[in-house]
Amino acid sequence: MSAITTRGPNNILVLEPSGVMVDEVCDEVCARENLKIICKRYGIQPDDIFECVNAYVEFKQSTIDTDYIKMKIEPYVKDELMVDTVAITDWAFLSVVDFAHDVDSRNAGYDTAKTFADLYASGIEMILLDCLLDIKSNDLHWVAVSEIHRIVLDGFEEAHEIIDETNVDKTLEQLGYKTKPNNDDEETIH
Repeated sequence: MSAITTRGPNNILVLEPSGVMVDEVCDEVCARENLKIICKRYGIQPDDIFECVNAYVEFKQSTIDTDYIKMKIEPYVKDELMVDTVAITDWAFLSVVDFAHDVDSRNAGYDTAKTFADLYASGIEMILLDCLLDIKSNDLHWVAVSEIHRIVLDGFEEAHEIIDETNVDKTLEQLGYKTKPNNDDEETIH
């Protein structure tokens, strides 16, 4: 795996030792280019691509004012919602991909057959679930410490409705999560 460093008078982020610019790799990811094509084009490995994505997310610093996710939410089948992304900034897309890749890597190892769209879909689902479970438990940990969680929740609420303790269970169910008591009389998500 390559390291990220800076080069030139403008401190441009690059992969070391190849000198491939982080921004160029991330532009390819944002264009939903195939992982294998990016690797071949730049002579890098899949881990290098995700190193670039992580560096971009960490060093480009988002703000709630400039980065966003616009969603469209429609009824899917009875009492279920279909959530689609209709607009997104590069930083927000890469942050969701980075989040999903990080979770995948810790759980089972990254499957190189997954596309960036697959990672985005699983990442947005995980982040939204984190946010809704925080609201349900009245502990806004993720929303408070993670900019991408705040951006995802803001996009969801803008397209749907403000989520609070009065409607969080219904929203979880509409998204396909069922809350059921377990043997200890505590709710779990299935």
